[in-house]
Amino acid sequence: YELRLTASDNLKENYTTVVIHVKDVNDNPPVFERPTYKTQITEEDDRTLPKRVLGVTATDGDKDRPQDIVYFLTGQGIDPDNPANSKFDINRTSGEIYVLKPLDRDQPNGRPQWRFTVFAQDEGGEGLVGYADVQVNLKDINDNAPTFPQGIYFGNVTENGTA
Repeated sequence: YELRLTASDNLKENYTTVVIHVKDVNDNPPVFERPTYKTQITEEDDRTLPKRVLGVTATDGDKDRPQDIVYFLTGQGIDPDNPANSKFDINRTSGEIYVLKPLDRDQPNGRPQWRFTVFAQDEGGEGLVGYADVQVNLKDINDNAPTFPQGIYFGNVTENGTA
């Protein structure tokens, strides 16, 4: 902004210009391109792990400030205390999400869907935080043979009956 100031003693006037520079503060958290990201992968696909499953991007609306956004995950399949147990991870600078281990869809221990949250923090991980939800759906493969829960089945058939 520029202000023009005038000083006057009723006989003479003098002018000067004052320039004001407004410096932006970090008042806008990072914003993701969409509130929810969805993707589908095939269960138990252990080829080339870790495998990229999704890329997310957040932007910071603060002007003239560094855009050094850091990404991190929390939720199902994420173990921050022991990352070796995590099923998913994110590249902290690019926002690329990877599956680290084969995922099973079938019961008793499998699940058809994984849900977690991705966070973006500005100022290199020291500033404001934005978030989005991530949903990874598992496509089933025919990897289980049919079974008969009971060992033996009994039934009756009527002689000369219709089927």
